[in-house]
Amino acid sequence: MGYRNNSPVILNQIARVTDGLEDVSEIVRVNGEQGIILSVTKRSEANTVDVCDEVIMAVSEVEELYGDQLEVTIVTDQSEYIKESISNLSNTGIVAFLAAIAVLLLFLRSGKTSSLVGISIPVSLVITFFAMYASNVDLNMLSLAGLAIAVGMLVDNSIVVIESIHRHRRMGESPMNAAVKGAGEVTAAVTSSTLTTLMVFIPILFVPGFTGQLFRDMALTICFSLVASLLVAVSLVPALSTLFKDMGGEKSIPVLDKVGSRFAGLLMKVLSWSLDHKKKTLLIAAGLLLLSLALVGTIPQTMMPEMDQGEISLSYTLARGTDLEANDSIAGVMEQKIRSIIPEEDIESFYVQVGSESNPFGTSASNQGSMSITLTDVSSRSTSTSEYSFQLLQSLNSMPGVDLSITRRGPFSSGSAVEVVISGDDVEALESFSRDVSEVLEGIEGSSSVTSSAEQRIPQYSFVPDNTVLSLQGISPVELSIQMQIGFRGRTVAAYTEGGEEYDVFLRYSEENRLDADDVRYSTFGIFPVEALGDLEAGSSMEQITRQDQTRMVTVTSGTAPGYTSGQVGSAAEKALSTFQVPSGVTLSMAGDYGDTDETFMYLILAVAVAVLLVYMVMAGQFESLREPFIIIFTVPLAFIGVVAALLVSGVDMSIMALVGILMLAGISVNNGIVLVDYANKLREKGKSAREAIIESASVRTRPIMMTALTTIFAMVPVAMGVGSGAEMWQPLGVTVIGGLISTTLLTLIVEPCLYLIAVKE
Repeated sequence: MGYRNNSPVILNQIARVTDGLEDVSEIVRVNGEQGIILSVTKRSEANTVDVCDEVIMAVSEVEELYGDQLEVTIVTDQSEYIKESISNLSNTGIVAFLAAIAVLLLFLRSGKTSSLVGISIPVSLVITFFAMYASNVDLNMLSLAGLAIAVGMLVDNSIVVIESIHRHRRMGESPMNAAVKGAGEVTAAVTSSTLTTLMVFIPILFVPGFTGQLFRDMALTICFSLVASLLVAVSLVPALSTLFKDMGGEKSIPVLDKVGSRFAGLLMKVLSWSLDHKKKTLLIAAGLLLLSLALVGTIPQTMMPEMDQGEISLSYTLARGTDLEANDSIAGVMEQKIRSIIPEEDIESFYVQVGSESNPFGTSASNQGSMSITLTDVSSRSTSTSEYSFQLLQSLNSMPGVDLSITRRGPFSSGSAVEVVISGDDVEALESFSRDVSEVLEGIEGSSSVTSSAEQRIPQYSFVPDNTVLSLQGISPVELSIQMQIGFRGRTVAAYTEGGEEYDVFLRYSEENRLDADDVRYSTFGIFPVEALGDLEAGSSMEQITRQDQTRMVTVTSGTAPGYTSGQVGSAAEKALSTFQVPSGVTLSMAGDYGDTDETFMYLILAVAVAVLLVYMVMAGQFESLREPFIIIFTVPLAFIGVVAALLVSGVDMSIMALVGILMLAGISVNNGIVLVDYANKLREKGKSAREAIIESASVRTRPIMMTALTTIFAMVPVAMGVGSGAEMWQPLGVTVIGGLISTTLLTLIVEPCLYLIAVKE
């Protein structure tokens, strides 16, 4: 180390040299046994499933290499949920396909006719896959959802075309003439209907942020499939129909024939009454719409439907200064409590981390810890992840000195359910006001696990150097700081190799000389005691200081109890905070899922408005008039009546997915009106009066309208049931579309003719 009086100074003469192990900063247990944890994070552009599969293969190779010496447990595998969701969506698509075919057989009662229509589904899907490949759209959860949703709509165009061809066949025309005339008669209508549906997805592609990225693949997939179904309907289906000299007669089913006849008779009676009492009919429809608008405010709002991914992440903090051994003891008690709440058969893996590894500053948090519980598949347990989380929170919060927070992982969550952001330059004002906000959130019904980024303060000693003394003695503040850091925190200053192994040389004061504040005061820098070079001041500071746009901010977050949504808790919090006197220089804003919901809903409602405008423009181009499109566009609010009723009856919350369903209805609901008005106009051109034309149009087009609606509705039933992994996400969309289609289909056949007669004014 040097020389003194011409004699070498050996390291062990001035320091204690110990051949030991690095200080233990954390303890890890996996399924009750001690272990180590290895986390793998993928690059942003990488595919989650591919990365997870490759990691699992590599881990298996390592496990085989070590044999019985090593047991590897996969604690968290994000690809499992994705694979299960994709498999569930594939099954949903198959069920939707079978449901659509069943409806076709029920109505057409002819294997030949049904096969002509049904073939449009697989052929359209094949064309869609080619389009997806050309557009670099992956086969993922969102694109598969688009296919599952579109299955019921793929036969709509073919149904209208084959129904028209079938009608011409019954009139005695040859197969070729019937195919040409029948397809030509409805080509403009089905093209317009398809374009109106396509138009509603264009605004989604321009919605900014998370929502636009989320639904891009789904929107493109639906658009590809609908275009493919149109091409198939106007080309392949008519061509194939000419191969059958006899398209097969409908087999009589007495019960269904009787129901169908009664329904048609009842519809004609209601339509006749409606046309005689147009004002009353429109007032009833307007009343139902106003009632729906009034009731929509009673439906709970949330960003995304809660998805049971089966993972609970728990983090806790103990009193500052708690050592690792005491922390481990408390963690053991918590683990026992958790296992008493969640039965072993519902736990797939249980990972506990006590303490934390050293950060870049060389310190570790021995008073902190985390736990991760992976549950079995939702279908194999009776209790949801949300209910387990709430039970754990209630039980563990009763432990004194434990500050706990629990999060349920989800693939599309933007963070906490409710987050209040407090911004300003005065740290003390932020701390004080954040405590008031925390009290408000804790008192709101449905709030859970309220935390504040300002509530944790770190006791600390601050050394304030005397710059005058340092200057007189020629001491650099930087050099003083470095020595104190090395002495009390320690630092790796060298490394040496022995027997092929590399060993770090870690330098710091001995343990008895770094226990308390006096050790800092009486430590030396050169020949000077540190207390002679400045003052050591006791105090405390916030655990973290966050800035946004160069302004200090404190966040107060809250989760939600089972049965409550972020919209309910967030709106109650916003209402309560609006009565607060905000300190000068401090600003409040809402964030988290609740804050994102407001912004996202605004963009989606704007997208609905733009979609309605685009749909109107498409219809105006088809009819070369502004009058008929104005009549047809009224089917959109008629769909909203069914949407509200379906959400209320099913108990499903209003979410982004429900709004996407409403957006889809803006294009789907006008299709019935287009077919109805288009055929009525053709009949008027043949000399019939407006009343005769619209009544005959309703009579002739009721069958294809009901078929197209029911194929879509029954294909949506598996989506609306929300059964299986990931199905919760799409359930609101299915419920919304089913409810909207039911109301718009029935009301279009009654209200639309009234509007038609008022607009025509013959």
